[in-house]
Amino acid sequence: MINRHFNDAVRHRLINIQAAESRTARNTKAQVPQSDFYHPDDVIAFVDLQNLHYFLKENCRVSATQVHIPNLLRDFSRANGMPLRDLCIFTGIHDIRREPHRHEAMANRIRWLEHCGAKVTTLPLSYYVQRDGETKAQEKGIDVRIGSEVIRAVNNGLHRALVITQDKDISQAIKVAAEMAVERGFDFKAYSLVLEHTEWEHNGKCGIYGVAFTEKLPITVDFVRNYVRDDRSHPELPSKCQSNVKDDTLLDQNQ
Repeated sequence: MINRHFNDAVRHRLINIQAAESRTARNTKAQVPQSDFYHPDDVIAFVDLQNLHYFLKENCRVSATQVHIPNLLRDFSRANGMPLRDLCIFTGIHDIRREPHRHEAMANRIRWLEHCGAKVTTLPLSYYVQRDGETKAQEKGIDVRIGSEVIRAVNNGLHRALVITQDKDISQAIKVAAEMAVERGFDFKAYSLVLEHTEWEHNGKCGIYGVAFTEKLPITVDFVRNYVRDDRSHPELPSKCQSNVKDDTLLDQNQ
């Protein structure tokens, strides 16, 4: 409970600080020079890996560890006219002392994603003791980190981002990022996923209705299933990803 309240306080403090800076710049009509770090056509994907895995498992009804996530996201973005400059993935990782086997499994997964060109940011999992005495691990701070990285990128001149998460709080960071972009003389546009053509009773569980202050891009189960790999030595995989494909089996142990 303490951890949750602390993270909520940090999240809201970050949003309030960024909003105050944006209002100050607007009121004083400060002209902040636009950074040329990014080209206007650049697109970066910011992905909460655990959220995406739940989305694939619960809404698309596929085994998430069988999906070639880098290819899926790059092709989806390209199909919407937005080739990705960077694929930034955020995930928790187990404590090596508490859970060495799960830590190594997740480390293998991360190495595979990086081998496929993704930039992976890890945060240590938070551990708490339940009333029955059992210790549980959970992700903490992923949404705050993603929101911070989106704001940082916009501050450096990023015009477009694909944000994949089910955490609704990140919408405020996106709103602040858009306000910052206006103060810097350009428009920032964020996109999120919305699942089409499904009527399952749990539809909507994993953020498939998109994120507020973003443009919702439709994705279908059929599109996702094009990237399910029944055979781990699938010949269509890029050669740079084949050597570590075996590591893709491991994340189910970590969720």
